[in-house]
Amino acid sequence: MYLIKAEAELENSTGAASITAATKDLNDLRRARIYNYIDQNFTDKQSLVNALYNERFKELAFEGHRFFDLKRRNLPVERTTQDAINTSGAIKLEPTAAQYCFPISDQEMSVNKKMIQNPNY
Repeated sequence: MYLIKAEAELENSTGAASITAATKDLNDLRRARIYNYIDQNFTDKQSLVNALYNERFKELAFEGHRFFDLKRRNLPVERTTQDAINTSGAIKLEPTAAQYCFPISDQEMSVNKKMIQNPNY
């Protein structure tokens, strides 16, 4: 909840106050998790957003949130060679790729005739 709150504070207000409030939430969370943690300061929004998403990546590992975090920010899904052992190399799925959006099921499409299938499915 700290990370959700920090992101909401950062996105719903402007200026230094939003960065200060979001930084406090992130530092509070890290202080509770990391022994002898020293608070970090962020001067710009983008570096704080990167820190929040990195922390979400660690805190919510294996819970299925990462894809939706990337989708919300319109960022690519990147897999290294170590992550994707059975492939021929690193994988990068761009937000413009058809596979970035899931297809709408046939059942849903048959119920609502005005629905349009996601592109390239």
